[in-house]
Amino acid sequence: MDKIDSIILNQIPKNLRQCFIIEKNWHEIVGLKLSKISKPIKLSNKTLVISTTHPIISREISLYSNIIIDRVKKKLNIAIENLKFKTSNFETNEEEEVKEKEKRQAVNINYPDFFIEIKDENIRKKVLNIYKTLKIKENKGNKGDE
Repeated sequence: MDKIDSIILNQIPKNLRQCFIIEKNWHEIVGLKLSKISKPIKLSNKTLVISTTHPIISREISLYSNIIIDRVKKKLNIAIENLKFKTSNFETNEEEEVKEKEKRQAVNINYPDFFIEIKDENIRKKVLNIYKTLKIKENKGNKGDE
């Protein structure tokens, strides 16, 4: 991992950082087939929230809860105790990139060049989203001052 990656990662809250790590290794934890139709989206109070494309998939994955929890602990050294499921239509990386570009253009945020130096694509996207959210909140606050 690049030095700038680790500096930025250390600024991100621990649970969010751990969720990034789980997401990056999700295919190794649940297998390639299930990783295409599910993804971890949140880690809070040792509960991992997993988004799936259909309730039946949530049910299937829940049957393997103990195995998933054990693999996360052994492979990634992250302690989770429970899994929760959320059904949603999540996009592929390409669809996410297109939507992200459209959002950036609509919001008109100038991103600092150092974000380009983040090698890990998932981390870069998440950090950009955090930056964008902060800028939007900052802009809303400034409009209230006028």
